[in-house]
Amino acid sequence: MSDEAGKKRATMIIGPGQCMRIMSRKDYCEQLVQGHFRMSLISRYHSMEEDDPEIGDSQEGRRPFAGQIFLGLPSSGSIGGATSQQFWPVDAISAPASIPEADEAVVLCATLLGSGALDTWEETGRHLGKLSDSYTGFLSNQAGAPGSCYGVIFSIEEMAERLSAFAEQYGLAFFHRAVEYSDEPLTAADFARFSTGEDAALWRILFHKRYIYRNQHEYRFAILPKPGDRSGKLKSMLCGKDYLEVSVPPLKSYKLIEVCDLA
Repeated sequence: MSDEAGKKRATMIIGPGQCMRIMSRKDYCEQLVQGHFRMSLISRYHSMEEDDPEIGDSQEGRRPFAGQIFLGLPSSGSIGGATSQQFWPVDAISAPASIPEADEAVVLCATLLGSGALDTWEETGRHLGKLSDSYTGFLSNQAGAPGSCYGVIFSIEEMAERLSAFAEQYGLAFFHRAVEYSDEPLTAADFARFSTGEDAALWRILFHKRYIYRNQHEYRFAILPKPGDRSGKLKSMLCGKDYLEVSVPPLKSYKLIEVCDLA
């Protein structure tokens, strides 16, 4: 890099209202900012874990629930002539919990970047960037090949507005937020709180991943059936594919960069 180009090197400050989508090809990034991209069926990641454990997760869109197995045994007495039972705790279990709407969701995944995570500079007309070490492991897998890949930095609010309007047009629900990384199982108290509204269940299940995936720093946009909708509308839109083709108005606030040194 020339001395003149080196003077332009700076740390890009990515605020809480922005995130980044990494792709293997520049034209994919250009299509995204023009409003044409794919949202993957969340179940697509279930079968990917064995071949691509950095991205695939058999528990995607699910969360463990802590429970207790009880064994019912006849008691020594009877009530009204019928033999009564006593229940004895046998073992604790942890089983995956899910909700039907979340299982049918399609998602657009992006990356939240913290302060100092991305250095950028210009060189011979190219907008270049280098990520800090805590991001390069996962993103190099996402890019599909070592070396360079491409990224789009965009406004979370603007993308949410586009996708919310798209979902409403087809009678679907839309939610977005940062993913929570935790191995803590849901409890009976959590399920009791879910009864106060569907949103709480979505936050705790659809936007949750196991702690081993914390290096993904994911921000997730999700389109799914509205609560209680069993019409199969979204499934019919997929036409048998594991992704949804989305077309929304072009983004106005974004930056395209070439991300270097993903080895």
